[in-house]
Amino acid sequence: MNWPRRFKCLGLAIALMMAINACKDTRQPYRTAQTRLLFERQGIRLQVEVADTEKAWARGLMQREELAADAGMLFVFPDDAVRGVWMKNTLIPLDILFISATGEVVSWLQHVPPCVSDDCEAYYSSKPVRYMLEVNAGFIRRASIRRGDKIIVEPLHKE
Repeated sequence: MNWPRRFKCLGLAIALMMAINACKDTRQPYRTAQTRLLFERQGIRLQVEVADTEKAWARGLMQREELAADAGMLFVFPDDAVRGVWMKNTLIPLDILFISATGEVVSWLQHVPPCVSDDCEAYYSSKPVRYMLEVNAGFIRRASIRRGDKIIVEPLHKE
């Protein structure tokens, strides 16, 4: 069938708008690098996504409705600084660990509540850190995390 030109253009415009809206939907999955962390004293391993760009830092775990018990997100920064975090559009409560450049736990926040409003509180590390790890709320208590605990990054082996 030979459609009039105005209907073809309208169809193209609708398809383009749908594609743009799909890209703006923060619930769409996105890819980040992954690695595994070992909590040395506890012998606990976590599979974590690595956020190492400004875009990944800003997005974090936004719009996630769940996080596996053995999962998290490791924020990797280029320098040591007091780090801040807010829970804008984060739907699950989290524990947040602040980690030094040498892999030692410096401080943490437990059971940071979700925030879906425009007025979200900011939370900060107690000292300059290089890394921040977000995990499910309750992990710090269950794993008996202590200041000075060592975290080791384990490379993933492709099979």
